[in-house]
Amino acid sequence: MFLAACGVDYFVGKNDTPADNTPTDAGASGGQTTEGGSGGDDASMNGGGKDAGSTPTDAAMPRCAPAKPFGAPVLVASIDTTGIDLGGRLAVSETLVFFTHADMPPSHVFLAQRASATVDFGPSAQVPVLNTSNSDTFDISSTADGLTVYLTSNRDDLVNGTLSLFVGTRASLASVFALTKITTVPSDLGRPQVTPDGTALYYESGNHVMRAPIISGAVGMGVDVGLPAGVITPAISADELTIYYAQQGNGTKHDVYAATRATKGAKFGAGVAVPSVNTMFEEYPSWVSADSCQLWFSSDRTTGGRNANGDIYYVQRPL
Repeated sequence: MFLAACGVDYFVGKNDTPADNTPTDAGASGGQTTEGGSGGDDASMNGGGKDAGSTPTDAAMPRCAPAKPFGAPVLVASIDTTGIDLGGRLAVSETLVFFTHADMPPSHVFLAQRASATVDFGPSAQVPVLNTSNSDTFDISSTADGLTVYLTSNRDDLVNGTLSLFVGTRASLASVFALTKITTVPSDLGRPQVTPDGTALYYESGNHVMRAPIISGAVGMGVDVGLPAGVITPAISADELTIYYAQQGNGTKHDVYAATRATKGAKFGAGVAVPSVNTMFEEYPSWVSADSCQLWFSSDRTTGGRNANGDIYYVQRPL
């Protein structure tokens, strides 16, 4: 079952919400594979001042064989809550993760950080300026440097709940974001994802996935990338040649598919299901790493004793 909140379909079935609306660090349960490493440093609300250190994404040796299929799903336990957590998207050599906590109105965007890509995330917190007390904010996506984010919110129309796209920018990781509404894109858009280098924005509009160039910070006219009508939650690779998305497959539930193309200007070809991700439950992709080794997604699966709320997972390709 879904929750049509904030203009998007999200999981329902939650039972508990942290009293302070801040996700708690939960361990694995019922045999569920969990993220490795020890807990990271405490996260500030801005995510600033951290040394990313040496990570698998910038090391000389690759951490996976990109041609191999993804392995078993891993619950990101260090940012997990008993409520609905959606859309984990990483930045700054995978040491920052932005996500949506959506089990209470309004939905808010959160940030957690860690010392390196091989350890757990520390405590998460709402991102200052990006959230308001009476409006929904969600589907946050960041450039690789963590200095520019795109998100969806109804803060400008609380009466009708009309969604708009906003961009947040900051001068450094220790700075607070300055938020600006983008008026060059349709108001019916949803689920923006910016490319790591900040040169293009993918989003949903009019039942299609669109790509818009970003030139000197300005979002241009969007063009249909050729995916089937009705697919949602696009997650684009760093080279923009592979895209992951959710499509209704078995009955009315969504599965994760992948499609490729030869050049950025071409339309994507036919999609194929990602078998290690998909289950009898709902799955939505949110982010793929620059080396194509990790794919992050959200699911309401009950595997491992989960309670059918929205949780954030990733899968990784082996060496």
